[in-house]
Amino acid sequence: MSNERRERKPNNLGFIFEQLHRGVPSVEILSQIEERRRRRAEGSKAAQKGSHSERVARNAIFKIPVVASAIISPKDGYEDENLVDINVRLKIPDVEQVAVQVKSSQEGIKKAKRILRRKMKLTVEQFDEWLMINKLIFVNGQQDNEKIQQQFMDQLDKIKEFHGVPQKPIASNIGVV
Repeated sequence: MSNERRERKPNNLGFIFEQLHRGVPSVEILSQIEERRRRRAEGSKAAQKGSHSERVARNAIFKIPVVASAIISPKDGYEDENLVDINVRLKIPDVEQVAVQVKSSQEGIKKAKRILRRKMKLTVEQFDEWLMINKLIFVNGQQDNEKIQQQFMDQLDKIKEFHGVPQKPIASNIGVV
């Protein structure tokens, strides 16, 4: 090992002490730390593509009439580590919330599902059931709004069916419901 000293980047603790010494309010310090984390997470092109996909997917999903809110999870937070890119609250009593995992391609969705399923040591059928139980939806954020919305609704319909949510009848063009 060389005797050279490595130049160390300042850590959050050093940053916090420095800011407190300067008299910066703690709320502002926390905001600055989150901003530093966000910039670090978005530093790579892949992360930038992922963030863009999340924003596109969030905007498309939010326009769906049954969606009450769609909030992107903070990077490197608990939800992000647990496959939740977007928290979606619904206007459906028996399925009030779903989690959305956004990928930047259909192949990315397939790969993520395959890795997760193998890590959990589940069969395809068991994994599909796990997705329904946990109300987890995968979407491709590089598609146009209509395709993202269709992908979301197709999976939401399966989740509703799994959880026994009654489907509303579709009115026909002759007035019979």
